[in-house]
Amino acid sequence: EIIYDDFSYPGASLLAIRALANDSISNSIQKVDCLVTRSTVQVWTGATYESKDASLPPWACYDLLHNSEYGGDVDYNRIPLAKWTEWATFCTTKDLKSNVYFDTISNIRKALDVISTAGRGTVVQMGSWFTCLVDKKETMPVQRFLFNPGNIVKDSFSYAYIPYIDRADAVEVTYWDEDLDYQSQVVTITSDLYENNSREIKTSQLTLYS
Repeated sequence: EIIYDDFSYPGASLLAIRALANDSISNSIQKVDCLVTRSTVQVWTGATYESKDASLPPWACYDLLHNSEYGGDVDYNRIPLAKWTEWATFCTTKDLKSNVYFDTISNIRKALDVISTAGRGTVVQMGSWFTCLVDKKETMPVQRFLFNPGNIVKDSFSYAYIPYIDRADAVEVTYWDEDLDYQSQVVTITSDLYENNSREIKTSQLTLYS
């Protein structure tokens, strides 16, 4: 429950614990785990605010940008809704959701990156506007620009690859498993040549928070 009151903690959810005092908890800080949920966030649709699914990455990002208490306080006129709606439709189709609770100090940019990754997208700022880019197939022809040696300055193009010996042979992915009471789990994904690799094995780590 969120209570907006001058004598409480406005905009914050509070957890109270009532326990019998004994030697085991005297003068010590106990670890407390709990599940928190949020069903909806408020999104301006042009005429009024509407409740949107808080587990969808685009609406979670929208709320983080727009909310004036814990977010970026970005005016809704600077967050054009069309692209966010397209992203929400894509996430719904692919069943992409974000379930994350921020309990450490961070900034808006880092929090947006954590949430948007779960929806295969990213939030970008274009001037004073905020929009989103999504890694998905295009269902209709859209305008594209092709750059090649025929339409760029001569000798201005260059590229570089990561040396083969520096490439990862395995990726260790850390995530929190809902079926195991949200305990952290590690899954290792290896390359096709992992078993028969004659050089030193290189491993990379990836953490998926949401």
